[in-house]
Amino acid sequence: MNPPLRKRAVLLLSFLLPAAVMAGVFALCGLVPFGSRTLGVMDMSHQYLSFLYSLRDILSDRGGLMYLPSMCLGGGMPALLAYYLTSPVNLLTCLFSREDMYLAVSLLYLLRVGLCGLTMCVYCGRRHGYGPRCLLPALAYALMGYMTAYSFNYLWQDSVILLPIVALGIARLTETGRPFLYILSLGAALFMNFYIGYILCIFSVLFFLYEFFSRPRAERRPAGGTFLAFAGASLLAGALAAAVLLPAFLSLRGGKAEFSLSVLTLSPGFPFVRVFSKLFPGAFGYDEIMPAGLPQIFCGTVTVTLAALYFLEGRIPLRRRLFTAGLMALLLVSFWIRGLDLIWHCLNTPNWYNYRYSFLLAFLTAAAGDRSLSLPPAGEGRARLKLLVPPVLIAGAALVVFGTQTYDYAGWKNALAAVLIAAGACALLLPVRERTGKRAALLLTALLLLHAGELGASAVVTLREITAQSAEDPAYRDYVTAKAQALALADTGDELVRTESPVSFSMNRCEPMLFGYDGLTHYGSTLSPSNLDFLDRLGLDRYEDVWASYGTGVTAAADVLLGVRRLVSDVPVKDYPAAGQTERYAVYENALALPAAWTADEEIETPISAEDSFAYTNALYAAAAPEAGGDIFLPAQVTDTVLENFDVQGDEYRRLEEAPASVTYTVAVPADGDLYAELDIPDYPGVMLFADGTLRAWYATAQTNGTVLLGTYKAGDAVTVKVQASTDMTLRRASFCTEDRQALARYAQALSQGGCPLERLSASHFRGSFTTGGGDGLLVFTLPYDPCWTVLLDGAKAETFPVQDCLMALSVGPGQHEIEMRYHPAGVIPGAALTAAGTIACALWFALRRKRG
Repeated sequence: MNPPLRKRAVLLLSFLLPAAVMAGVFALCGLVPFGSRTLGVMDMSHQYLSFLYSLRDILSDRGGLMYLPSMCLGGGMPALLAYYLTSPVNLLTCLFSREDMYLAVSLLYLLRVGLCGLTMCVYCGRRHGYGPRCLLPALAYALMGYMTAYSFNYLWQDSVILLPIVALGIARLTETGRPFLYILSLGAALFMNFYIGYILCIFSVLFFLYEFFSRPRAERRPAGGTFLAFAGASLLAGALAAAVLLPAFLSLRGGKAEFSLSVLTLSPGFPFVRVFSKLFPGAFGYDEIMPAGLPQIFCGTVTVTLAALYFLEGRIPLRRRLFTAGLMALLLVSFWIRGLDLIWHCLNTPNWYNYRYSFLLAFLTAAAGDRSLSLPPAGEGRARLKLLVPPVLIAGAALVVFGTQTYDYAGWKNALAAVLIAAGACALLLPVRERTGKRAALLLTALLLLHAGELGASAVVTLREITAQSAEDPAYRDYVTAKAQALALADTGDELVRTESPVSFSMNRCEPMLFGYDGLTHYGSTLSPSNLDFLDRLGLDRYEDVWASYGTGVTAAADVLLGVRRLVSDVPVKDYPAAGQTERYAVYENALALPAAWTADEEIETPISAEDSFAYTNALYAAAAPEAGGDIFLPAQVTDTVLENFDVQGDEYRRLEEAPASVTYTVAVPADGDLYAELDIPDYPGVMLFADGTLRAWYATAQTNGTVLLGTYKAGDAVTVKVQASTDMTLRRASFCTEDRQALARYAQALSQGGCPLERLSASHFRGSFTTGGGDGLLVFTLPYDPCWTVLLDGAKAETFPVQDCLMALSVGPGQHEIEMRYHPAGVIPGAALTAAGTIACALWFALRRKRG
């Protein structure tokens, strides 16, 4: 086979082999398209699937790239797009129906696995020559533990694909001065995911220093020019992605992604020896992707064997080997030391999925192994003896790793498997390295099979563990078909009207994006804490700074205030009448729901401090429409409290010991209506909440922690409310209130008189008209305050400001008014200008280099 044809064949196989092995793994695990199990676990089912499907809406007239009204009241899109969706690969999901989204996820993962193998092959081929041996690092990189453990985290995988190309671009820059491959690849990585792109920026600096200083002095280009070229190329890479990066950065200010130097510490995160347990085959447990997990660095025993031979290979300059060892050691120490680890994570502690940069070590290991295998044959005795070293080293490492520590996910069986694989690899390596022709090809094929077998077997262990409780594809298809039919009955036309549902599939907290309606429930890493705080004060379920969800315990008062007009549920909701019915769901209509903007008294500007959601909601309504008068929530008196295995400490109840424990209240209902409860229990211990012996909620969990509907009662009823705990917990407060619907109706009528329905021209463009009476007041939007909104009141630009630390408002006088509002994310124009300038600068640099020859 001639060299060009062999090169093309190797490149094709580097893509097809990893994808085929992973397809086989899917078949063994019963994953779609070979079974009913899916990659719908954790964030894939809770948010990613909805994001991916929403791309067709985002790119259509109904959606938009600027604003999302259903992002926990609403929010700018740039950060969400830059973190989750800007990869061109994701556009392929637009070819699939909503019912086929788990199939799309599987196929795109197989595609990305193949692309990882391809780019690793390109790196090895360009550095050390193309040949069948390139398939070994290609398989190692594509099927490494990082790719399988984070198989559902598609948003990180594109940067993993690009890492070998970024590294190749840096090597080319240091060797020849040509910067363009580095500029384009790093720019693409930053464009597709700024978070892992940031990690690649740190690695690029380290890898550049490694490439420059590991070369003999005689082979180095002039330091000044090379360092200047690297700095300029890095800046240009950032400029190429500025159209995405700058708006995303500006939209994240003041949100979850805050930077702090206070988290830097030199304390170790775990006993150092434990990290090496992750190099052994099958060393994975479900808990390994939670906060206590260790880095995913498995890349195959054959790869580790070849890397060990790299460090023993005298024909590779000692300087190069020492710098390689130093770079690997720096990554290992970064895993170990908390402060260094957090530098890689933008100084923010990861919420699960630790050590998100661990794929870097797998890349270096695979690259080192390829370099040792690429050397010409050396059959002298000492070279043969070196092949005895890797199995001995791995056996010694196993004795240290498993002899001094215990692990839930690995043990001596994993160690024995690694030693046997290393011995088998070395037995095959000597003939491969000494001979050419058919025998060498057969031996290399056997080595590839051994390598692929181990990587595939480890992937099976990992994916079976991860997907053990995954969403089932048939159940998902059935659910979305039935839910879409019901939501079609809840269509509100062009008006901005909120729809919600307490029913979701596999705790999907981004269903509004999956089905294309404007809701409140949302989960994402780019949310504004002020939005979450406001919804929390109104009694919605909330988990830290990552989601708010609409549960069955949301009050009618919250529905009215936030404009929730349609509710889709499989059981009756409050006392709302059904406006439509399908076989499985009914659409309930809240006739009192306010429009998206309403006129309120200026008193609403005053910040409200309240003990619980009921008191806050009472005060908010009273400030907005003081003329309505009266409280919506009437406190229910606790007439008796019985403690079992709880101690009273000040105003708190604390569980004493590991035994059945409960707090039982007797509550006197003050009026006819729905009785609600809200408990202040720190953390998420999980308790059972009963009303008159009926379980009403599994409370104080990440999913349910807001207001809870206990039932409908008559005035004077005595209700027994029991809080039953099975773990340590502290109960700080318990509030009980009856909701007065007549008072709520009075407030709704008062506020709706100056209501302003908003016509939705797009997701970021609204207009409406309203009439106010009396004196001056405020037009309050149930959208969060954001300076990026441009609001025209009667054709003139109006100044907007926040009320209650969240909602957007503007001052209005009496009479009839017209309003129009557009959202323009900050940084879009400067970012686009930087990208244009970077593109022009790259073109000029390229032209200048060509002119110089």
